[in-house]
Amino acid sequence: MEKTQEQNDIPNRAPVMENKKRVENKRASRQRKHNGLLVVFEGLDGAGKSTQVERLKKHLKDAGYSVVVTSWNSSKYISRATKRAKRAQLLTPNAFSALHATDFFYRLENIIAPSLAAGKIVIADRYAYTAVARGRARGIDTDWVNNVYSLAIEPDIAFLCDVPVDIALERVTKKNGNPPKYYEAGMDVSGEADPIDSFKDFQTSVAQEYAGLVEKGKLIPVEMDRTEDEIFDDILNAIEPLLDSPLSGTETFPPQVQEDSQSAWFAQKVKIDSKAGAFISRLPEHNLPGKLIVIEGAHRAGVTHQVNVLYDWLQVRGVDVVKSGFGSTWITTEITNRAARDNALSPRTNILLTASEISYILEVEVLPALERGATVILNRYLLTTFIEGLLRGIDRDWLMETLAGLGIRPDLTIYLDVPFETLQSRVDLSSVWGGDSQHAGLDIGFTRDVETSFEFYQRRALDLYRDFAESNGIPTLDSSRPPEENYAPIANFTADTIGFDPAEIKVDKELQEVLELYHAHNGYFEHAQKVREFAVRIYDASADIHGLGSRPRRLLEYAALLHDVGHSEGARHEERSYRIIMDHNFSHLSNREKRLIALISLYHNGPAQELNEERQANLRAEEQLAVRRLAGILRLADALDASNKQVVTRIRVVREAGAMILDINAVGTAKAERKSVLAKRDLFERYFNLPVLVDRNRAERIIRRGKNTSIDLFS
Repeated sequence: MEKTQEQNDIPNRAPVMENKKRVENKRASRQRKHNGLLVVFEGLDGAGKSTQVERLKKHLKDAGYSVVVTSWNSSKYISRATKRAKRAQLLTPNAFSALHATDFFYRLENIIAPSLAAGKIVIADRYAYTAVARGRARGIDTDWVNNVYSLAIEPDIAFLCDVPVDIALERVTKKNGNPPKYYEAGMDVSGEADPIDSFKDFQTSVAQEYAGLVEKGKLIPVEMDRTEDEIFDDILNAIEPLLDSPLSGTETFPPQVQEDSQSAWFAQKVKIDSKAGAFISRLPEHNLPGKLIVIEGAHRAGVTHQVNVLYDWLQVRGVDVVKSGFGSTWITTEITNRAARDNALSPRTNILLTASEISYILEVEVLPALERGATVILNRYLLTTFIEGLLRGIDRDWLMETLAGLGIRPDLTIYLDVPFETLQSRVDLSSVWGGDSQHAGLDIGFTRDVETSFEFYQRRALDLYRDFAESNGIPTLDSSRPPEENYAPIANFTADTIGFDPAEIKVDKELQEVLELYHAHNGYFEHAQKVREFAVRIYDASADIHGLGSRPRRLLEYAALLHDVGHSEGARHEERSYRIIMDHNFSHLSNREKRLIALISLYHNGPAQELNEERQANLRAEEQLAVRRLAGILRLADALDASNKQVVTRIRVVREAGAMILDINAVGTAKAERKSVLAKRDLFERYFNLPVLVDRNRAERIIRRGKNTSIDLFS
């Protein structure tokens, strides 16, 4: 049905369709001609969108149409984690944008596109325009936002519920019963302490971005300072002509999983995309005093081991070094664990989820470390993500722009190459969808046979790694040879990048010996390092009570690294750890210090491990007390990683009201860790005479309530 000029002028006030027969005729006509209809509502928080969405939904359903409503940040698997992260104020600007893009594409692929293909009317309470307006207001790169959402289906009609910022603020405050929420007010980017002022500034910027979209003809403005009936009449009059007109933009969206019959298409796609050469050079330089070192490689190529060895090598040479990686933050663990059971995330959604995590780690860990001049080692980075996307048939240009827009260029990238046959000998594919099988590319759907899929997927991954390593001038090492043969080359590449001569750097022989003993017994590296970090925090916060100096602090660090070396021996591991430490011949620690470290490691497992006469022989009374106190600290630090999954990312230790509060930073509930702290605080409380309490995200709540804006969340 061709629209007249009068119908195209918005708003217009044509009568609302009421004749039932006319509705039925329109419905029948629509079903014969059209796939579906996508109606979008945009606007500031508090603009009144949701009210009009519900009215339109009811009206169309009453008229006999099949209607689906989808809201911003409402996907089954992603929204819950996003909302919890927002409550805890953990989302950085880029991570915020990438995570909302993940949610959007999940809904686009699983709700919007299928519903349109089925001939339904989809009403979207916010759409890609929200990402554009908010992203630009947050300072997110415009090209990145445009690229990510370039695959969104074009709406058939999109309304901007236009309302002044002051009225929006009034409505939001009335609805919440409190000032605007942290992200609602844009406090993550405004730098303002007052949520009211921040809301006005941020939402004004968002409104300006919306105005630009109106000027480009993307949005139709609807004045919202009228009665609900007047507003709804205008909206309905604008939509009515579309119910019988040919629709556009509802082509079938790319499928989530390629069927077996499409394997030839998949192979051709990989062949085409593998021609892409330069990638590293597309990333922007960071121009910060620190250095970013990345080790890349396929699954089971030995990347994690080399990262850990390099981290230790730099530590003992006094280099300020930070180690990080992807796949273990709250972003991936919470969302992926929930979605994995249903194989629910498509390749594109998975890439955006990974991009969210990359953004988060870069903004929270990597960039601050580089700014202070530290060396950062990453266990894989954008190249691995890029290759995984290509293997799943994602458009190369879209993928490159999406990743390059969030990342920074490493100062050094090293690739560990390995023949497929060696890779194959290192994996166990017995558990489908678990362990090594998750790297078999089963989600692609080439075949459901795990071994065939693994070979198909990994051979092509290795080809792509080698192609990109050659095209980008990345140093390549043979990871099929013994790991120790690659230690020196990696160290030399790193030293050249940082700019020091290893021969001229004094090595901390003490720490080196401790780390060598630790690695000799296959300890839990991430757990030990996290326990060490927490133990030092608690030690420093209780210094006025224990009165110990720098040397006991160092011994506590060693005990934290070695407290679990006996775990491989099974039950009563603390006894085995004690014996391993005592039997080791340290060249740079005295026998007395070795004994103290062993006793701290032993005694941390609880009051039941009382020092017997033999063990406390020749220990002065003050040394016995120091052992008990340091063991109490280690016991608490160990409890803070009870799940051995680094759920607790940071702690703040607060002395308040005669108690010590461990304020843990974790987006999840950290239930196991909190329960463990309460169970293991006994030793600390006994020898410090100080009650221990545990809280989660306490500092964030204090800031959010405006009680104290001077708290350093990362202190």
